[in-house]
Amino acid sequence: MSTRATYLFKDATGNSADVCVYVHHDGYPVGAAAKLADTLETEGSSHRLPEAFIRANAGAEITGGHDSHGDTEYQYTISFSPRKTKANLLVLKRDTNPIIVIDPQLGGVWGWNSIYNGDLESFIYDKALAMNSINKQHRDKGESSN
Repeated sequence: MSTRATYLFKDATGNSADVCVYVHHDGYPVGAAAKLADTLETEGSSHRLPEAFIRANAGAEITGGHDSHGDTEYQYTISFSPRKTKANLLVLKRDTNPIIVIDPQLGGVWGWNSIYNGDLESFIYDKALAMNSINKQHRDKGESSN
């Protein structure tokens, strides 16, 4: 099953337009961290990250915004500020329990929960540590079964 996500690159400097990218798979946090790490390796300059993200990630496509795809499970917003040297990352996860709305014409709507708001590089590092821990557990189980 695919975990879909959108990645919005916001430029607070006004030097370039905001760009949103949709990816059909591996949108869970560890997968997103890998995609973002590959992007930073491709191009470290913040104003070129959207282009680098698309080059580094097969299947990435420009889209109109976070709300352009109704099937996404995660939304990643990468923000750059002219006064900060590091990028900020906001991660939202779709709430699978619809919020009940009183207006019957609107029906239920999906909410979003913030699961991370902080430094982009710290997010990548933390998720890489988590992935290494998972891989070590799998290796250890394999060794003990022989």
